[in-house]
Amino acid sequence: MMNEQNLKLPANVILIDVAYLNFMIADIKKYFEHKLNRSLQVIDFALLMEYAAMDANYSIEKNETQVLLAFDNQSTSLFNCQPSDIRNELDGMAFAGDLGEFMFAGVPCENMVSRQELILDLLNITIDSADVKRIIIIGADKEYDSKVMNLLNGVTNKKILQYRMDESTDQISYHWELLVFPIMQALGIKEDEI
Repeated sequence: MMNEQNLKLPANVILIDVAYLNFMIADIKKYFEHKLNRSLQVIDFALLMEYAAMDANYSIEKNETQVLLAFDNQSTSLFNCQPSDIRNELDGMAFAGDLGEFMFAGVPCENMVSRQELILDLLNITIDSADVKRIIIIGADKEYDSKVMNLLNGVTNKKILQYRMDESTDQISYHWELLVFPIMQALGIKEDEI
């Protein structure tokens, strides 16, 4: 489990289940390459993070965002992204863009907890942090959705955005968006192509 005292968080946190994001990118890429009959570009991961933040209504200012990349032994790299290696290229790195600074931290399962337990632990830490004002989660909505919904439905003091594969059949009290749209943008798919 994470040591909450050692994790200092800024006002904005993006929590990513890397295995889920990899699955979604691979699925969307395969579908649209077949549909469009062309190869799609490698994703600039920094640009994908900015697209994700735009849907969370970031203003163009000096935002600080911590991107927590939760991964296991099968998901140590981001699929079709540059940079992709979590330990060697992303962990401890940052970039400054139009929406502020995005700082990356790889958080491995290391056989101590499951990916699901790690995501829920990180989500609890961000919810409990008085410093965090906005949470964006990209997690496996089919795999552990009810647990995420139970945690997020009770949050009233933070802006929440959950990226999902499809619309929830349960009632949720926070904002959600389809993950397909920022991934399509990052893959270079133009609106007039679809």
